[in-house]
Amino acid sequence: MRSASRVSRFLVVLAFAVPAGALVGCTRLTGYCSIDQDCGTGMRCDTGQSDQCVSRAQGGDARANDDLSVGKDDARTPTWTPVKLPMDNPGTVTSIWGAGPSDIWLLAGSAIFHSQDGRSFSTVLANAGRNLYGIAGRSAKDVWAVGLVGTFENAHDGVTFQPLPGVTDKTMYGIGGTAMALFAAGNNGVIENWDGTAWHDRSVASTSLILRGVWGLPDTTWVVGGDTSAQPDRKGVVLSQVGPGPFGGVAGVPMVPTLYGISGWERELWAVGEKGTLLHSTGGLSFDLIQNGGGVTADFYGVWLAGPKDVWVVGDKGRDLRGTLLHTTDGKSFAQVPKGPPNLGLHAVWGPSSGRKDVWFGGEQGTVIHYQP
Repeated sequence: MRSASRVSRFLVVLAFAVPAGALVGCTRLTGYCSIDQDCGTGMRCDTGQSDQCVSRAQGGDARANDDLSVGKDDARTPTWTPVKLPMDNPGTVTSIWGAGPSDIWLLAGSAIFHSQDGRSFSTVLANAGRNLYGIAGRSAKDVWAVGLVGTFENAHDGVTFQPLPGVTDKTMYGIGGTAMALFAAGNNGVIENWDGTAWHDRSVASTSLILRGVWGLPDTTWVVGGDTSAQPDRKGVVLSQVGPGPFGGVAGVPMVPTLYGISGWERELWAVGEKGTLLHSTGGLSFDLIQNGGGVTADFYGVWLAGPKDVWVVGDKGRDLRGTLLHTTDGKSFAQVPKGPPNLGLHAVWGPSSGRKDVWFGGEQGTVIHYQP
């Protein structure tokens, strides 16, 4: 038990349909487009402005069948705002977490950045000495960042980060949980649990596991990653812990490559990983393979749910040479949104859990994008 008392997550014509993994043209489901053929009769693709289907006759902004605007009197065009970090060459944004819609934390390289207005960021920690990979908190006053070789940084006042040595010497990749407890996961099957007072070891026996993503509810926590002892296309692992019990493998998981991220809305869960892998679960006891390859070769690194069927997925560069950015509003058909950065992968995605639809994305070379519908 370690105490902290001493330390002062352009529409290409791609879509994914459940349950088949084949790509089909269904861009009209979301209203995004890249060419006129993506749109219906009498419509064109407004590639110069909104990347949405608009009326040829009126030339207006008529979003086609997208639940972000249908039924709204103003039919407001969503905005995609690039946000510059206050540091040159900050590295890859690997994790984003917020205590609220305007209280946002993110990691890039060995630095930590904070926004208090939901618009601009300040540098909180310029150099932790080692790369950081995951950030999350129980509240605005209890925020943790984890990283290379057992790095744990804590802002117990919600302002200043200070290191907590001695938790583990293993690299930690993911952290997440609830207002009650956090779980951090990493190399050699190490899982650490923060209860607000101390970190407790919840590691699994298999040291061949590299654990990367964490998602939690008050009564259950899920962790995903890969088993280095398995064949490449069978490395994917999903663990779960119910109540105070130990972590164990989820039996109903198909053979897939390494998994990098997991997120949920109540018990609607999505996990993502290498080679375009998408897994879905209702309940968390078993997972269905939604996408594995199927024309998308990019690795998926992060996933976020803005609602039970409103899912965002980010990943490496796709065939359009942009960072992969997928979206579904029906929980079934994913379309690639052409707003990923050119020649740069996206690694992080996060949004408020209050039912708001705005989402933050992060990626290589300090890329930060704020989506507001």
